[in-house]
Amino acid sequence: MKILLITTTFLPRFGGVEKFLANLFNQPSWEVEVLCEPTESVAHGWKIIRQPLLSHKFFRPSWLPTIWQIPKLVKKNHYDLIVLGHYAPYLTSALRCRKKFGTKVMVITHGMDVLSYDMAGGLRRRMLRKNLPQADLVIANSQYTNGHLKRLGVAESRRIVLTPGASLPESAVSKIEARKTLGLPVNSQVLLTVGRLVKRKGHLIAIEAFSRLCQGFGGQASLSQKYPNLHYLIVGRGPEEGRIRQRIDKHKLANRVHLINNLEDINLAYAAADLFIFPSVELANGDVEGFGLVSAEAQMHGLPVIGSNSGGIPETIEKGLTGEIVEPGKADEIAKAIEPFLNHPDQLLRYSERASKFAKQHFNWEDRRKKILELLQLINSVPSAKISVVIPAFNAEKTLAKIITDLQNQTLKPSEIIVVNDGSKDKTAEIVKQFKVELIKQENRGAPAARNVGFAKTTGQFILYCDADVELHPQMLERMARALLLHPEAGYAYCDFKFGWHTFDLFDFDAERLKKGNYISTMSLLRRENCIGFDESLKRYQDWDLWKRLLEKGVKGIWVPGRMFNTGLGKGISRDSVKDLLKQVK
Repeated sequence: MKILLITTTFLPRFGGVEKFLANLFNQPSWEVEVLCEPTESVAHGWKIIRQPLLSHKFFRPSWLPTIWQIPKLVKKNHYDLIVLGHYAPYLTSALRCRKKFGTKVMVITHGMDVLSYDMAGGLRRRMLRKNLPQADLVIANSQYTNGHLKRLGVAESRRIVLTPGASLPESAVSKIEARKTLGLPVNSQVLLTVGRLVKRKGHLIAIEAFSRLCQGFGGQASLSQKYPNLHYLIVGRGPEEGRIRQRIDKHKLANRVHLINNLEDINLAYAAADLFIFPSVELANGDVEGFGLVSAEAQMHGLPVIGSNSGGIPETIEKGLTGEIVEPGKADEIAKAIEPFLNHPDQLLRYSERASKFAKQHFNWEDRRKKILELLQLINSVPSAKISVVIPAFNAEKTLAKIITDLQNQTLKPSEIIVVNDGSKDKTAEIVKQFKVELIKQENRGAPAARNVGFAKTTGQFILYCDADVELHPQMLERMARALLLHPEAGYAYCDFKFGWHTFDLFDFDAERLKKGNYISTMSLLRRENCIGFDESLKRYQDWDLWKRLLEKGVKGIWVPGRMFNTGLGKGISRDSVKDLLKQVK
């Protein structure tokens, strides 16, 4: 697979985003080329194309040249997939490449990237909300980020949560050796924060908390003797360094707070520490911690984490087991959460053991590499799935040949098509014989009974109950099957459709709306285990009855955007019938 990865930041920088992208796309079976800003020139083992992406000096907006450059690269190098390592306005160019060259498009989001563009308003917001939902797949780095994608209109079927991973170094360093290397007292208690020195990281709040521990709450001096060997290590660099040093000097903590700008081996810091402090806050401009990779890394090294309840940080901590969660910006809360770990070594040990186990179980990089392989295989090729189609047919001679032909021309072809002739008086049976499909004859009992009889003969993992008077989009089965394979938690896939002259543009699954009215067509793709039968006693709304009974069992559907079929082709559509369906959907 040949991939163009577009990102403003990449190796040799080594922040959370850079680590995430480098680890995900370091796959021996892929040919990856990285289009990146011309900041650093060396990134061993990667093919880098460096040019201004969002920082061009002579254009406004600064990303216009990138929009022009991407199609040229795709045309020249024949990429199978374009991946945006974070959201940016040049997604619009990637989508044009999909239309022109058939190149699939994936976007990886981190929280701050989508939030900042949305909060900016104007053209930036409009482009974000128009283009992001059109990507073939959007990866969120946390449930927190995934929630924002939902609010931006990205369909659930196109959203996947894939959190970053963490790993341990091949050779471990002892705590004593690490402290000696970093110039820390060997017999001290060490708190640690790792991250860029920017406002969002909350270093000033953490220093205030540390000051309270060293100098006492409310100016009490007695606590200074309680933690005489307590030290705080801050690793990172950035624009807030001056303010951080001023705060350290203000509290006369220069001999207790150690700020290291350049540390080639971050594992030394983790090895030297006892407890990790993650005091991030959310800024008014949308700058927020979308996940918090350093929390996962710290726990992988056996460090309990005191993290703020901000962004995706709480998702990285098992509160009361691997760490504690405090309200952001509250220095007293941070200090009080730290104290039990300083006072009770047994608690520190318990949390440490659980943190290490938790991280190895939930933040393993190999699991994520396998997952991204599966995801890209699914979106970049026709999925492998066995689909059975059941067509109940009653006097369907005018439309039956068309629907069978549409099914046989699908990009993902059904493994079997079963036509149930429900007591037709016309040439339905004769038409079926022209095709290589199975025919079942029965006395006229109605469509629900015909569907049930047909299902009993199916063998597929997915089932489509297909009406005889519809016209299908050629990718209908492919897109629906892909949605179910991407989302094993979904019981069935449904899509937009046209009924008569009205197009029904639907939405993500909403259980409460489904209870009030049916917006899901019978023409949905079900997992075999969810085909629990249609109620043959009902004259109307048999499909709605099925969806409600499945909902009672905890089975939910997933929406596949795009009009996938037109229905009502073989009969006159009254205005009342369309109005009735509109009432159900609304």
